[in-house]
Amino acid sequence: MTLLDDDDLRELAYVLLISQKVKAREALCLRIGINPSELTFIREGAERDFVIQLINYLNQINDEEALCRLCCQELSLTFHRGKYASVLTKITAKLNCSQFILDSSNSQNFTNIPLTIRLLKNRKFLLIIFVLILITISSYLLLTNVHSVSTTTVSAQSDPWLAGMLQNSNANECKEPNFYSISQYQNNSPSEVEKISLNPGSYLMFTTKNKVNTGNKEVYNDADGSKSKKDQAPHGGGDNGISNIHAPNGALVGVFTGEDPPNKSQRPDTLLFETEKERNYPTLSPKLKQVFFIGDGKTDMDVKQKVIVPEEARHLYLGILDWCNWDDNQGYFDVEVTSSK
Repeated sequence: MTLLDDDDLRELAYVLLISQKVKAREALCLRIGINPSELTFIREGAERDFVIQLINYLNQINDEEALCRLCCQELSLTFHRGKYASVLTKITAKLNCSQFILDSSNSQNFTNIPLTIRLLKNRKFLLIIFVLILITISSYLLLTNVHSVSTTTVSAQSDPWLAGMLQNSNANECKEPNFYSISQYQNNSPSEVEKISLNPGSYLMFTTKNKVNTGNKEVYNDADGSKSKKDQAPHGGGDNGISNIHAPNGALVGVFTGEDPPNKSQRPDTLLFETEKERNYPTLSPKLKQVFFIGDGKTDMDVKQKVIVPEEARHLYLGILDWCNWDDNQGYFDVEVTSSK
């Protein structure tokens, strides 16, 4: 029997993800009493995938103490008020965390000795902690530098209307007399740009390589999308609280999201990129959840375009514009994202 149910796991995973404490995965594991070398998934996948695997792993092995340290010593310090504090309170009550965190009466019980003291008694752990601190500081300085660069692969099957959604989410259901398709989180989630500074007011620039097709196996297009005029139409969706967009089919697009899943609030207005003039913007300031055209990241005069990071942005997702059925798309884009203050 596991400690937490599916709803608890989803909520805890989301709170941990938005806390940004998984930027240094090994350090987080050590702080909650887990040996990072025992986790086969420690260096695999995006932050969201790691969070889900870590929470499920701790629940499956019934490690109450590690879950309690995660809730009480890590997350409660960040979310001590508001709706996320209520979520943590509910989960710690289920786990009976007071037996690990609050009960210090039995000083002979090893599990009740504060984790920091336990680790300091082992010189090897002390050395590991010191190295991890240096790595964390170096990573912070890198991410807050004038320029930070991240490279992301964007599959042609990446649906931007799944950006920031949780597992088992869907988008863009298409129903025809002899045809049906729907985008699913497991297969069609867009690519999140990681290790990049998203400071409000700073700007991003994009460089792209490779080509994709959106169902027509004979015709591949670059990141600017289809050159056919019949494909210069509005996307028909606007699912999950994310805006619609008017732009070429097959183009590279992006969307910023905040702390909450995008379907928790109303979708914003549609941005228009139907004409070359609209796509040749020198600077663009999209709002949260507004899908925007990236293309090859340059104007027709070969000038780098700049996208301003909006207030409260926490994540940037990249996807491919299609009208329906992302599953039959082929190819991918390699995208280099540069952040500048």
